[in-house]
Amino acid sequence: MATGKKETCLELCNRLTLTGNTISIRMLEYLSSKSQVHGFQGLATDFLDLCRELWSIEAGLKEATVKRHQLPSDLTLELERRFRQLNDDFIVLNQMMLKFVGSDKKSGFMKGLRMMFADTDVDKMRNTICKSRDALRMSSAMFRWSLGDAKVDSAVAIGYTGLAAALDRINHTKTSTLPPLQPPPSSDPPEPPVDHNPLPLPPVIGKKP
Repeated sequence: MATGKKETCLELCNRLTLTGNTISIRMLEYLSSKSQVHGFQGLATDFLDLCRELWSIEAGLKEATVKRHQLPSDLTLELERRFRQLNDDFIVLNQMMLKFVGSDKKSGFMKGLRMMFADTDVDKMRNTICKSRDALRMSSAMFRWSLGDAKVDSAVAIGYTGLAAALDRINHTKTSTLPPLQPPPSSDPPEPPVDHNPLPLPPVIGKKP
């Protein structure tokens, strides 16, 4: 029986970034809703941070393929393992976003029923995303250092850029609505009252007139 061709490390990574772009578009749509699940903005931020690590790795793998550089086998095997696990996580996250976006268009009892335990789902997914981000950080830093930020970020898809811009606007709005800092109290002593009469100085003892 014929078996399908095994995906390369680059193909696995490319599939992840494509799925991630779709998730970004759904996250962007959900950010425009009137009320969001508690912790969702944090999840979106962590997800975008993870995708930044993936962009660096994808760019590095493409560069190695074009220039026919042989990467260490232990590195590629580890990346393939993590990419396959992350693909399963992205499938779950995409389903979660479909539920959130669909529930936002409902109301009343049906909306509450569909969103039951949503806070817990967000917390669990956020924890999973953060673990994957931290695990890929070293490989990402290696490729980004080699290629430079400009080359890594040059081919970022529209879903990612839209989500990043929306999160930046939200964070900027939160910052701008904070009350202004009050000036520190003056260090100079207060002025004495107008009718203040200083006490007379004591006489100098032992000094002849």
